Amino acid sequence: MKRLLFLILALVLAAPGCSMLGLGGEKPKPQLELVNYGLYKNGALAMTTEAAPKKLGTTFGFRFKVLDAGQSGEMSVKTVTLTPGYIDPASNQVVHKTERVDTVKAGETYDCMFTFQYEYEMATGDWTLEVTTKGGQSIKKVFSIYSDKM
Repeated sequence: MKRLLFLILALVLAAPGCSMLGLGGEKPKPQLELVNYGLYKNGALAMTTEAAPKKLGTTFGFRFKVLDAGQSGEMSVKTVTLTPGYIDPASNQVVHKTERVDTVKAGETYDCMFTFQYEYEMATGDWTLEVTTKGGQSIKKVFSIYSDKM
C-alpha cells in the first residue's frame, strides 16, 4: 500500500505544471533585483555596509531594479520603513513605521533610502527598509544605526 501511494505521489509531482510548491506550475518570475546597498553620498554608493552612523546628513538604504512589471510595464510597490522609534515634533507622536505606495516601471532603478535630516530622527538601533510588490516579492535590508561619538 505504501509503495502504491509513493508511486502515485511520484507520478503527480512529475506531471507537467506540478511541483512540491503546489499545482500552480513554475515559480513566478522575479520582479525586483537588489542593485546595491549601504551608505550613499551625493547620490553615489560610498560604502557597502549594513551599519550607519547616527549623524546628520547620513544616507543609508538600497537601490533596486524593476525586472518585470507585467503587461503594462508599470506596477505599484509599497515601501515600509521601520524605526526603533523617534518622536516627531509636528505630531508629538512616536514614529515606528512609515509607509508609502509608489508606481515603478520595468527596466528602471529606484532608491529605497533614508537620510537623517533632523536631530529628532536619529534613533539608535535597527532600521528596516523594505519594498514589496503586490505579488508579495520583496527586498529588505536592516541597518544598524550607531552613535559615532566616543
